[in-house]
Amino acid sequence: MYRYEEPIFRLRSSSYGSNYWVFHSRKLRRRVAVFSNLEYENILTL
Repeated sequence: MYRYEEPIFRLRSSSYGSNYWVFHSRKLRRRVAVFSNLEYENILTL
C-alpha cells in the first residue's frame, strides 16, 4: 500500500524565517507537517 506505514518524525527547525505548517490529511488519515512555504504550496497543488 504505502511505502511508510508510520510517519517519519522530524524536529521543527529553529532557524529564523522557517515556516511550519500543520494540517490533517484525509487520504493518509493523520497529521502532516511541512517545513517551508515551497512544501506547503506543493501540498496545495496536489
